Amino acid sequence: MRSQMALTTEREEVLWWLLQRHASPAVASSCSRDAAVTMDGEAQEGSCAPELCLNYDEFTQVAAECREALGPSADVYFQASIFLRLARDAGGCVPAAALFRYCSARSTQMLLQTELCSFGTNCIGWLSPLQLQQWLQSCAPAAACSRAGVSEADWCTAVAARLLLMHGRRGRVAIRDLVASPGAHALATALQALAAAAAAVAAVEPSSVDGGSTSTTISPVLAAIMQLDEAWFSPAAAAGLRCQFNKLDADGDGLLSQHEFSSFSQGTMTSLAIQRLFAHHCGTGSITAALSSSSNGSRDSSRGSSSRGGCGKAVAGGGMDFAAFCAFCAAWDARHHPAAIRFFFPLLDQRGCGYLGQADLYTLIREVLALWVALGQQEEVRVEDVLAEVNDLLQAPDPGRISVADLHRCGTGGTSIGLLLDVNLFWEYENREALLQQHQQAQAAES
Repeated sequence: MRSQMALTTEREEVLWWLLQRHASPAVASSCSRDAAVTMDGEAQEGSCAPELCLNYDEFTQVAAECREALGPSADVYFQASIFLRLARDAGGCVPAAALFRYCSARSTQMLLQTELCSFGTNCIGWLSPLQLQQWLQSCAPAAACSRAGVSEADWCTAVAARLLLMHGRRGRVAIRDLVASPGAHALATALQALAAAAAAVAAVEPSSVDGGSTSTTISPVLAAIMQLDEAWFSPAAAAGLRCQFNKLDADGDGLLSQHEFSSFSQGTMTSLAIQRLFAHHCGTGSITAALSSSSNGSRDSSRGSSSRGGCGKAVAGGGMDFAAFCAFCAAWDARHHPAAIRFFFPLLDQRGCGYLGQADLYTLIREVLALWVALGQQEEVRVEDVLAEVNDLLQAPDPGRISVADLHRCGTGGTSIGLLLDVNLFWEYENREALLQQHQQAQAAES
């Protein structure tokens, strides 16, 4: 039923035509009221047209004509609550472009939910890691992966690891969470645009067999691929992760040992942090364990393929496979995100109590300062002084029982995690004022 409500390319064209037909120029448009100013400071009349908007009467007229053209399924896009939900101008009108974007996004959500439900079991509303990877395999952008020089299996593993990190609960992902996720929505939108462009090229390909130029037909696909390259889920990002993993994997066995992983940040992460990372996020208990086992049979041409880093081998050798590495990188790059805070909390909670005490913080800080001295820093820093600063950052109601919620609530959880685990991030925090001044001076020089 939801798939019937979705907007195809042809339906979107009809919707956009009807919106333009009934919309009127906004009376209070800033473009029509004010003259645009050029870089030379001269006014330029009529440089931008007023925005097309719809009042509620025009909104209902579009709804009626959409129902005639597209059928009763179009009613889902034209509820009164939708008009009230969208931002309106002083005259109570909704921009036609904003309404079109809403309808397109709603359509993408419905298609995404339909696709995800088809991979779930018994319509329970959840996806296992294996089912999530199967969905990604079904829509993997082969052309974009080939262009980036990464296998589709590696792309699926990298994207699935991030989605599991951000939305996983108890080893599975709620479909409703994925559908509501801006990241998953952007992924689905980009993949749909790429598939539509490829389909358009395939449709006109026979006409190019006579020797005519095909550059004009291939350009939409390249444009869609280039748009995909700018996102977190791009094949280029997956290729970067695979390249970084292979550089760390000195013996080429598809697994990172703790010694190999220590080069991740040029040796600035403490040995205690690495030990706890491997203990909690590598092996059968990790969020990516099912991804590791599901990719165990895949074959690709890249060195250190994910097929060599199966779940069983990771447990036996105590190593980190590509899936676990992708999950770590996603969490490390987004340390302030609630999901990343949950990912790193077990590394801080050395006693496994579910909360942090002052002894936990003291031990972590002592490890950082020991590495600080080992790396040649001459400045003496007292553990007690750093501990006081960390407590000031966290502002926990009970400093003796610091919870995950406290780390998230304080707004500086990512900063605290960084300086407790990595000496380079500790140095950046200690020199934050000087670094800020340098940044401001650089900006002033550029302007």
